[in-house]
Amino acid sequence: MPFPMIRTTLLSLTLLFGFQFESEGMDDTISFDKALPIGTWGELQAQYIRIGPPIDYVPELRTIPRGINWRFPGWDAVRMRQFIEDSPLPEEQKQSFINRVREDPEIQGLIIKPSEEEVLNLSSAARRWIYNELASYRVNRMHEKAFRYAGTSIDDWMYGIELSSSTRTLLEKLVYRNGNLMFMADTALLMKHIDSREEQREVFRALTREKTMLVKLRISDQSNIKKLSDYWGRGARAKNVYPVLESLKNRPGDRTIDIIHLLPPFARQHLFMYPDVYAMKGADLGKLDCHWSTYNFFNQGSPGPPLKTIEVKHYFENNFVAIQAADLRFGDVILYVEKSGKLLHSAVFIAADIVFTKNGSNFNSPWMFMNLDTMSKYYGRNLDLDIRCLRPKELR
Repeated sequence: MPFPMIRTTLLSLTLLFGFQFESEGMDDTISFDKALPIGTWGELQAQYIRIGPPIDYVPELRTIPRGINWRFPGWDAVRMRQFIEDSPLPEEQKQSFINRVREDPEIQGLIIKPSEEEVLNLSSAARRWIYNELASYRVNRMHEKAFRYAGTSIDDWMYGIELSSSTRTLLEKLVYRNGNLMFMADTALLMKHIDSREEQREVFRALTREKTMLVKLRISDQSNIKKLSDYWGRGARAKNVYPVLESLKNRPGDRTIDIIHLLPPFARQHLFMYPDVYAMKGADLGKLDCHWSTYNFFNQGSPGPPLKTIEVKHYFENNFVAIQAADLRFGDVILYVEKSGKLLHSAVFIAADIVFTKNGSNFNSPWMFMNLDTMSKYYGRNLDLDIRCLRPKELR
């Protein structure tokens, strides 16, 4: 059975325990409290927060320098020369990199091994140009899996940390930006130049932070509780959602509820949490990715086992129908597919422009809410993606 597919664009989709929550001191480009568009989901209010992993996870995240390699699988000399010539590098540096190009039989392509000094001295524009391309290839793991944060300032990302002047200067050099997202791929190089072990630990923890949000549903005298229950209670849960929403409408004073209480059990139990590295086996820990999270979203019992790649593909092919982006409702799925057919990412639509997602299988990646626009920049830096909007067949 062919994949259910309606191709849309990134633009059309732009419609506590041991971890750290922060909301103060964020940059002014994103307000702390934001009213979201009103729709069938009701009236929502979002409060942006930062979330970081438990401090005892940080030693496990230590990065060991292994040399700097830029790999370009399948590239030939002509393509490489054109890529460098078109880049925003200074002319003398362009020629230096061209002279450093070598064949790499292991990837049937080319490799450049820049010096630390050359990497440190890249301009922000040049770093973005080169690293966005490198991130397209899994072999460049530090670029593909670069730390990223939805914000525009180092102060926002590193909020609450007393940075030394040398570390701040280095961060400003090494961080590059794509829209409203900041990226850090040269983590090993950064750690090498931070003298204090404690500062290394704090900076590394900050790099793993994500910007997410708390979301509340506001009930008013005009709220249609039946319709709200039908929306938030998809998946045969309306009878469970209706009583609490009705009780809010019938009380005086504040009538808001955090939507975490309206989520199915799996999503409610995992939101803002991190995989338990101490309770799980390493092999399974690395498989708790976005697709596993999508698969289990409506699960009422214990989460299903991690899925193999072919099982993920069959799951989406056999259990969903394609819909238009404008028809997205609670529990529908947004799927990012590369031209090769590789399933890059999946997330569950919640309401307005919010999705439930886990960005990668790393144990320093939490389950969280994310804006659609931010997610599109998170994954679509340099890729031509098919973005498919899918609805579970049982919810048609």
